[in-house]
Amino acid sequence: MPYEAKSKYTPMDIVQTYKYREKELMSTVFIGEKLGNGERYSYLIGFQNLDLQRNILTYDIREVGHFLQIGEK
Repeated sequence: MPYEAKSKYTPMDIVQTYKYREKELMSTVFIGEKLGNGERYSYLIGFQNLDLQRNILTYDIREVGHFLQIGEK
């Protein structure tokens, strides 16, 4: 963890960090969650690679199912 990194983030900090490239570090940030010992932990991982992109794929599961049925025939 970088020395400058916060130990706690507000919900707005997390949204801001995830949505936009971290300007100070010029990194792309990924956010995840881990369940353990009855607790929920969130983590942020940043990569300082200008060529790295994060994309979100949204789809309708009904359309995917229909496509797969057509593909099987």
